[in-house]
Amino acid sequence: MDSLRLLIDQIRELTKEIKEIHKKKLEPPADPRLGEKLDHEIAVIKRLASDIAPKLKGKGSKMLNLARFYF
Repeated sequence: MDSLRLLIDQIRELTKEIKEIHKKKLEPPADPRLGEKLDHEIAVIKRLASDIAPKLKGKGSKMLNLARFYF
């Protein structure tokens, strides 16, 4: 559970960074490297999300099995 929280916190921080990059891209003159940085940050978020998804699915199926057991 703690590893999920860490991954989610990382995504939250990367999302903040992406918002800042978007703001900087709108300001003249924009740094041409911002697009590369934006692509990199988005790729990291996608990788973290793919790490989280199976863990959440596993937890969901465990909860469903527990609910079936109690009923």
